Amino acid sequence: MSLLDTIREMVKEELEEAMGKKSRATKQPPDATKDEKKAANKRVRKAGKKETEEEALNDN
Repeated sequence: MSLLDTIREMVKEELEEAMGKKSRATKQPPDATKDEKKAANKRVRKAGKKETEEEALNDN
């Protein structure tokens, strides 16, 4: 995957999230370091936890 393709995927994900279509898939370039992958996974887990808490508040 080229750098341009990676950037396109990142922009696509950001647009989907901004428009309400949330994506929990972590798309990472094949040359990402171990620390970069861990950071991306941590962001996804944190966003999922926040989303779950917001849904619980909205249901009450």
